[in-house]
Amino acid sequence: MESLVHAAPTEVRKRNEHTSPESRVALYAAIGSPRSILRARPTTEERRIEDAEVVSAAARVSPKFLAAHALASRALGESSRAPALLCALLSHRDPALLAEVFPCVINTPALVRRFVGVVRSGVSGRRSLGSAPKRLIARWLRSLSDDAVLTNGAKLRDVIRLSHPRPRSRARAALYRLLLSRPYDAHRLPRLASMWVASQSGGDIDELPLSLCRVKKVGIRAPSEYLPAVARASAHELVTSLDWLRGFADDALVAAVATRLREARAEDVRPYALLRLLRATSSPREWVDAGFSLLDRASERSSEVRGTLVVDTSASMTAPLFATRGERRDPIDGLDVAALLMTTLRGPHLHVVDFAGRPLSSEGGVQDVRGRLGNLLSSPRSVSSAIEQRSGEMIVVTDDVGSERALARLGQRHGAALSVVDLCPTSVGQVAVRSTRFAGFNDISLQVLMDRAQQKTSVQEARWAS
Repeated sequence: MESLVHAAPTEVRKRNEHTSPESRVALYAAIGSPRSILRARPTTEERRIEDAEVVSAAARVSPKFLAAHALASRALGESSRAPALLCALLSHRDPALLAEVFPCVINTPALVRRFVGVVRSGVSGRRSLGSAPKRLIARWLRSLSDDAVLTNGAKLRDVIRLSHPRPRSRARAALYRLLLSRPYDAHRLPRLASMWVASQSGGDIDELPLSLCRVKKVGIRAPSEYLPAVARASAHELVTSLDWLRGFADDALVAAVATRLREARAEDVRPYALLRLLRATSSPREWVDAGFSLLDRASERSSEVRGTLVVDTSASMTAPLFATRGERRDPIDGLDVAALLMTTLRGPHLHVVDFAGRPLSSEGGVQDVRGRLGNLLSSPRSVSSAIEQRSGEMIVVTDDVGSERALARLGQRHGAALSVVDLCPTSVGQVAVRSTRFAGFNDISLQVLMDRAQQKTSVQEARWAS
């Protein structure tokens, strides 16, 4: 296994001004896109085109190269689709090599479901799972406890239905049948599953995790009954349940949730998703304050970042961000994203300036930085003029990148040193640029930018252009 990790190259150069298959696969493993454009919300057609490019490039590299970058994408990347697709392609090329890397790559319920979904979609060349992947999935399922299978039942239901795993015990067999909505022996169910079934008929929920309490059949209970589940909930589980809990919370539950948010592990939180949630919901003030405290802890990263962060502070950055699909608006604006980046990428070697070249302070939390940016609004300036006299590693955050041609010229001039975060992508053309362009923003974009600012090997591959 170690030899496969070391087999991943640290640098792949352009050949004859065209991207090699190796660099496309490596770029996809690093940022989740085979091009230098990382879309936060790709359309179905954009996803289909990118998948076709990855499949085409993967067919021209060795199985060992695929395995190495599947490992790298899982260990260093943020996209769950990249390791799933690379493993799906590897299952056709070298099933024995897939068996070697599968336990290290496809090892969470979300990744297993994504792997099965990718295979069944036919993008990798066939729609059936095949005997080798089924064995690997069955082996992974056997490693899970009955409680873990139950709490991840929504993610694993289709996986179990399609892979036909052989139960390791009668209790596991009854649990599988329960999740698949088939007749089961209630006396054989594991203890937690029995309690969950009983709760759907009015039984206690004291020992159920918060995710199982949210199931519609359990119904809404007295707020005090949720206190034990809230006290045990992880940060991610609690954050995703805030909107649901808000509907019936009393003073005691409000206080319990706020306390748990302050105590939660910041490592379990996705900063951008939490910021959107805090902006979108009319939660109790105690939850908002505790949530922003958690966000500030989650955005505290390494201080080894280098380069220049150039922030657009024009008035248009205060408008709600458009989503890629339809006219639905994001609940946050461009200055929120800029403030999140400024607090996440803090460090003594990082310079933060606006488009006019004025230095910006990153001191304080996300709300503090956002408030200062709102008081420094300036007239619009182009990206070209903002970075005209600058060199070295740069990250530009703006809601207006200008024309595709101007962006291509910037890419030719600054090359791999430039990352452009386009918060309101109206159209993303196929202009060949050497820089990395982020069309929209999400937590994957944040992690890729963080890795790049720290000059990690995993994102050196993001410098290869298309």
